[in-house]
Amino acid sequence: MNFDKIIEKIQFGLISKEFEYLNTAIDKLITNYQKDFQQEDDKYKQSIEELKQSGEYDEPLDEEHAPNVTYGQMMEHNLSEPFYELESFSSIIIESLIIKHLAYIEDILIKISFMVQKNENQVIPPNHNISGHFTDMLKAVDYIKLVTNNEIKIKDTRNWKMITLLRTLRHELAHGKRIFVLKEGVIDDINREVPLINKRMIILKKFDYNQGLAQYGYEASQQPKNPKNEWNCSICSDINVLKKINKICVDFVNEVKSIYNQKYNV
Repeated sequence: MNFDKIIEKIQFGLISKEFEYLNTAIDKLITNYQKDFQQEDDKYKQSIEELKQSGEYDEPLDEEHAPNVTYGQMMEHNLSEPFYELESFSSIIIESLIIKHLAYIEDILIKISFMVQKNENQVIPPNHNISGHFTDMLKAVDYIKLVTNNEIKIKDTRNWKMITLLRTLRHELAHGKRIFVLKEGVIDDINREVPLINKRMIILKKFDYNQGLAQYGYEASQQPKNPKNEWNCSICSDINVLKKINKICVDFVNEVKSIYNQKYNV
């Protein structure tokens, strides 16, 4: 095995290791999250039970202004605050790890494009006419297809569509947008694979810079389905979706690696 083949083997080995580390980190995050959630849930149930045993739970909160609301119902709401905090933490973790996963995907695809350039003895590199750091994985994939005469078609791999959808999300999240706009068709495509996106408000009229206004609707159930509808969205709080995201990325890298190895016998 020549030196270049050794380097290629090392590159694929490194990316596999990185995704293994991410998978291990996700397992630990899920375990710790579930432990924290259970502790808060036990505290919540104990507090509510103590209220019921004391008789305070069923006492009216305000007989004049809120005769149908009990002290216990108000306390249920107040004691739920830690759960909302946990959900917020979970969403932030998911957002961060989407960015991390896609950074690794982008990195390996760009490295493969340069490996292909060398194997195909191409004078023109993948980053030709691109100033600054080359980070466009779509251009890298198009370059690989072109110089291999369609033998390595990464866009035909099973998880390519989902990778590009996650890439779209990554761009929004990397700019610090916890609320972002996606078309309904994109949301449906993502959630079909991973229940990741929460639809918040449909955008009935785009932002008018002259008037400083945007028009929103609130009831998702009352909006007719249309792939072109645009929604204000956020990332879900179910931390378990990270396992699915990790598997999609690992399966994608393994398929690309297999195609590459078949052509270049790495």
